Amino acid sequence: MLNITFQTFAGKSIPTMIKHDFDLNEFKKAAATAFEPIDGYRFVIDGTQLDLEHEDKFNEQKSKITDDKTIFVLARLRGGGFLDISTFIDIIYIDLPNELKKIKRTKYQCAICCLDNQCIKLCCSLICEECFTCYFKSKNLQIKCLICPAVIAPKDIFVSRDFITSLRSYEELQTLLKHIDCQVCTCGALVINETMYPKQRCLKCSRDFCFFCNKNWNNETMEGSTKYTCSSGNCYYETMVSFNLVTFAYSSDFPVPNRRCCPECSTAGGYDEKCKYHTCNTCDHRFCFFCLLTEPECIKKYGGGYSKKCIEPVKQGYTIFPRLNKT
Repeated sequence: MLNITFQTFAGKSIPTMIKHDFDLNEFKKAAATAFEPIDGYRFVIDGTQLDLEHEDKFNEQKSKITDDKTIFVLARLRGGGFLDISTFIDIIYIDLPNELKKIKRTKYQCAICCLDNQCIKLCCSLICEECFTCYFKSKNLQIKCLICPAVIAPKDIFVSRDFITSLRSYEELQTLLKHIDCQVCTCGALVINETMYPKQRCLKCSRDFCFFCNKNWNNETMEGSTKYTCSSGNCYYETMVSFNLVTFAYSSDFPVPNRRCCPECSTAGGYDEKCKYHTCNTCDHRFCFFCLLTEPECIKKYGGGYSKKCIEPVKQGYTIFPRLNKT
């Protein structure tokens, strides 16, 4: 039997068991014991929405459902719980000092501050507790080796099962919230938007809100007939794809966008008042702030170099953001 957990992100976790050789109907029965009717929900694992409508597709996906796996449950918003991510981070920060005390230490010179101290092994190097804490927070709670490109799993550093589970859940929540059709209401409900119109009503707390900036709905300042934005002037995704022109460091003759979304992972990044090529802090993808091509592609297609304008800034659209619901 496989142990799996359905989690709603509203503080509710439902453990259950299912046979190793389960089929679609057996999975539906397991889900229906906690979520009825199941067509009112979507089930997500490792950032992938499980297809409960087509057995052949589900059979391709079910290898993701392994022992001790968490499946996240999203309420569907057809009309037009989870902790919010900032609370999640606060809880992890509070627990972190106690968790670090449980990790085995070695007397060594810290690879960051270069002081002799009791250090924690981090893949190819050792760092002290203070430096580990700062580094861990600066990397958005990911553990990356200081020397090699390895990303270290929480279970290979931390001891407590609950803390490891919290980090896994946080990572999964981050993955989900990269999707433009996924949002966490202020009440903690994790919801999916099937129409992409901004005005939605939470099925848990009945709050009317803009799905994309998560603000309470205001009929005077918001517009509900346009997809992806409430047009209030500072709606989240509208801000992400828009930009202002600022002075280019190498020439005042042609301005450069002050911000861009990474074409690879859609993380927003600002112009650093240097050359036109930007390296994404999240995925290390390097691209041109004007044409959005990679540095080699930009040079090959347009010639010139880091200090030369290639073309007028290319406009980004909402399709650059991934969606859970692709139908």
